[in-house]
Amino acid sequence: MYFSEISRIEVLGYHLINLDEEEYFKELFKLVPIIVPSKPIFDKAIEIRKVYNLELGDSLIAATALVNDLVVYTRNTKHFGRVDKLKIIDPIR
Repeated sequence: MYFSEISRIEVLGYHLINLDEEEYFKELFKLVPIIVPSKPIFDKAIEIRKVYNLELGDSLIAATALVNDLVVYTRNTKHFGRVDKLKIIDPIR
């Protein structure tokens, strides 16, 4: 399991996160390796934004997964599901 640095920003920067949730995720992020976007990830994100019209954060998360051959666990299957060759799993289903 890995996290994109972008996911860390999105989770901890969420305006409705409460203190318990924030502490939980901070501890989780300490335990799991974080992938910082590299030039190949940014290049892939540019391609994804052009082709699929995803928001910047989603494009970077998808690009991180594609470049590193990882699966994206997300409830947002509507957006991520459009990206060809991106492996996604809805953890609730």
